Amino acid sequence: MDELQTGETPNFLKMKPHELPDEYTLTLKKPITFGKDPNVEHHVELQLREPTMDEIDAFTKNVRKKGEIEALKFFIAAVTDVPFVIIGKLGARDMMVAQGYLLAFIQGSQTTGDTSDE
Repeated sequence: MDELQTGETPNFLKMKPHELPDEYTLTLKKPITFGKDPNVEHHVELQLREPTMDEIDAFTKNVRKKGEIEALKFFIAAVTDVPFVIIGKLGARDMMVAQGYLLAFIQGSQTTGDTSDE
């Protein structure tokens, strides 16, 4: 897991399920500031974790009901315990990294192991 500490973003979607880290700290390229004095919150990183089956189920249902971006915001909020309204302030590049990490678990769950060219 040392390679995840180097500052280079790993390509989670190319990892095999057993290679995915249980948790990943995403250092935000664009820190998030939310609220007004004296209740300002500053977020410089997000602590992502492996999603539960219920969270994956809710995500897939939300994609159909609310669309991909809205569903992704709820999904990221669920696995980080950061409020939905704050996740909405996440920069696009940071969103792409979080999305790659979370979708790698879904992609891995759909892999059958069949590598034939049919």
